[in-house]
Amino acid sequence: MRERKWNLPPYVMLMLVAIVMSFAIAGVYAVTKDTIEAAALQAQQAARSSVMPEAAEIAELPLEDGAPVDGCFIARDAEGNTVGYVSQVTVVGFGGEIEVTVGMDLSGAVTAISVGGPDFSETSGLGAKTREPAFTDQFRGASGLLVLKQNIDSVTGASVSSGAVVSGVNKALAYMTALLPQDPGSTEERLLSNETLSALGAADPVWMGAASGIDGWWRTDSGYIVQATGFGEGPIAVVMAFDESGVVTGLVIGDENFMETPGRGDGVLAPWYAAQFVGRSGPQSYGDGLDAISGATVTSTATLSAINACMSFDPATGSTTVEAPAAPDASTAASVPAEEPASGETVGTAASAEPDVVSEATVAEEEPAPTPTPDAVSEASIPEEEPVSAPPTVRVLQDLNADAATSASVPEPTPTPDAVSEASIPEE
Repeated sequence: MRERKWNLPPYVMLMLVAIVMSFAIAGVYAVTKDTIEAAALQAQQAARSSVMPEAAEIAELPLEDGAPVDGCFIARDAEGNTVGYVSQVTVVGFGGEIEVTVGMDLSGAVTAISVGGPDFSETSGLGAKTREPAFTDQFRGASGLLVLKQNIDSVTGASVSSGAVVSGVNKALAYMTALLPQDPGSTEERLLSNETLSALGAADPVWMGAASGIDGWWRTDSGYIVQATGFGEGPIAVVMAFDESGVVTGLVIGDENFMETPGRGDGVLAPWYAAQFVGRSGPQSYGDGLDAISGATVTSTATLSAINACMSFDPATGSTTVEAPAAPDASTAASVPAEEPASGETVGTAASAEPDVVSEATVAEEEPAPTPTPDAVSEASIPEEEPVSAPPTVRVLQDLNADAATSASVPEPTPTPDAVSEASIPEE
């Protein structure tokens, strides 16, 4: 009698091989996980030390909810005196995530920056040059708002990577600057433009001074005005007028430094967005009858944070208690696209781009491309877009609620995830 052979079907063999390989990979990961994490931690510590070399101790500080940085540290010298701060931010470049570590002294100036991280994969010879001293040394001694191709030169052929690093440095500086000793009792008068006063329906404001959490406030015949700044891709100035009972009567968003992504983050400049807050009082949250900007979580949250700083201000005590705004999600995103500014409105323009001077190479800058990867697409392989002018400052009066009702019927654009700029497509 012929002996019967048992043969497993091919799909069973494949399944068994897959199971064995899965266990093998899991075992290797379990063995190497701690080593990999320790190496990453050591690299981060080295980056912090490199941007603050005079510090004898760099101690971690707690972060509040919604902080725009991954970590913040206080730097002290051998005698225990504070010499500055260090922050680490993760941004998204052309090839993936980039860790930017920034040191800042007590004058608010950058001591140095470090670019890299375990997932750094920018294009060799292009975006990878953002790690080199020719690019990073530009930031030493810089303070305030940094603008690519204005006060920071881009790496030729790598404006996406360069812009990501600049964005990370701006976020770190904005966060650390708020930790510097403030002077809430400052009496140095600040002036509001006639256009802003006209938009708010106010006249002859009297400067009352700065306060913790806000830039400053003014008394008016009918109430008071408060100014605060949020930080998304750049500073987002908010000026709000209130009546004596603390109800919003007018709102102005944006100034000449506004640099949120055109077509997405600049939706906060639309009249319907600001009109939502007129007639309200006290801290607000998205979803409570308020719409965020679809596909622009960073800008929406930063703008609401500044608005809440203004709305939390109590003129009786001259202080404010800011509540962290709820982050917008798909259910609270606005159902209308950003409106085009009406004719006759005041226009504030962002700084125009200048030619790259970091490198003499004549490689063209990149255009957005579908799902680019460092292996398949080089940053320099596509020509660069022309600079886009920043949207105008929007002036909102208390009678603009009709704009919000009208715009609510417009179809919603498909949101895309936020990255360095609100749009997830590679830049220029």
